[in-house]
Amino acid sequence: MRELGYVYNRGAASLRTRRTTTVGVMVTDIANPFFGELLVGPESALAEAGFRSLVVASSDDPVRQDELVAELREYQVAGLAVMPASGSGKSFLDGLGASRIPHVFVTKYLEGVSAP
Repeated sequence: MRELGYVYNRGAASLRTRRTTTVGVMVTDIANPFFGELLVGPESALAEAGFRSLVVASSDDPVRQDELVAELREYQVAGLAVMPASGSGKSFLDGLGASRIPHVFVTKYLEGVSAP
């Protein structure tokens, strides 16, 4: 297998098992050292549980945030940890709910929203 350059195909394995081990983690500003420090805990906990994180940055832009959620859905992530962009509202929440992807919000509460 090594001589032939075989590479394990996680996408095919996910189709077979109907399970993925990737969790999407969305931050607003990847350059902010706060988020680097914040990611240490979840990254460690996810790895211990057999998951890997896929970190993306929304640049605190609700439109970009929606695009990233759509892309993470294409990767069939097992869950999302989202640091909501400023200005996120009901349509963002409705979209997350419709996706049926388990999710939690980190660092911010959204006004008028009761969510983990």
